[in-house]
Amino acid sequence: MNDTHYMIPEVVDIASAPKIAKDLARYIRTSPAPSLDAGRLREGGLPLMQILLAARWSAETEGKCLRLIAPEDGQLMRLLKAFGLEAAHCADEITYEPDLAPSSSESPDEKPGSATLKRN
Repeated sequence: MNDTHYMIPEVVDIASAPKIAKDLARYIRTSPAPSLDAGRLREGGLPLMQILLAARWSAETEGKCLRLIAPEDGQLMRLLKAFGLEAAHCADEITYEPDLAPSSSESPDEKPGSATLKRN
């Protein structure tokens, strides 16, 4: 965890899930704008999906929006697809940060190589 994001570990499994869930719940309570970064995730499964769904519920209970940052083609997005979930099930705002070169069609206000999807 750093000052701005909660970093999801590289591996989230049944053994690590209770500590991650506890740390994440504390982070959501104390952060004015909780943001989860799944950029390092290599391995996860059902425990991670449960943690993310609970994190979203916790944030909503606190009156906060949960932001999730993940590579568009990364492990988290593959997991969501495998479980039949859309990213919007886990966060109010999803920011994809693929490793792409800036295109000439991007507006000056957008960060090169990123796109944000917001739930309605």
